[in-house]
Amino acid sequence: MWIYPLVFLATVTADFVPIVFPSAWIVMAFLVMKFHLPLLPVLIAGVCGSTLARYLQSVVMPKIAGNYLKRAKQDDLELLGKKLIHKGRHRWFFIFLYTLTPLPGTVLFAAAGIAKMKPSRILAPYYCGRFIGCAILILAVEFAVRDIRAFRHGTVTSVGILTAIVGLLVLFAVLFIDWRALLERNKFRFRFKIWK
Repeated sequence: MWIYPLVFLATVTADFVPIVFPSAWIVMAFLVMKFHLPLLPVLIAGVCGSTLARYLQSVVMPKIAGNYLKRAKQDDLELLGKKLIHKGRHRWFFIFLYTLTPLPGTVLFAAAGIAKMKPSRILAPYYCGRFIGCAILILAVEFAVRDIRAFRHGTVTSVGILTAIVGLLVLFAVLFIDWRALLERNKFRFRFKIWK
């Protein structure tokens, strides 16, 4: 039972200081596999910690954003801030969808702070989207680790092959979908020139 407060504190730390620490879902995946923990309690504690960290960021980030962020990143924040100001279900849906993408949550809460929006208005959709997104990522990591172990022992299953294909497709989507065009102009397109 002592491990769940550790999950909470680790995810608060990981998401509050995102540059120094790994993402919260990586911390949760590590703890699930290291201590053989059930996924649901880890997700509840971890996503609560992540949500608290993002709330704290929304209070702190607007005060320091201009000093440390590049102009392009500030433009992204302003774009998100404009999207967040819209009222109704569209805002909830946008925030929920945003948390399902590979885009960082730091930007979302900094944008909410810059737009002078109450952070309490975005916590529920953030929590729901983050819960689902983290669950998918942690399950994918567990399957990948299991498949690597099975492959090492000479056991390859159709589920393992299907999981590898789905994992590659998700990686392809994360890397090559133009997320800015999708979120800003509602245009779905690929961008293959991503490397420096």
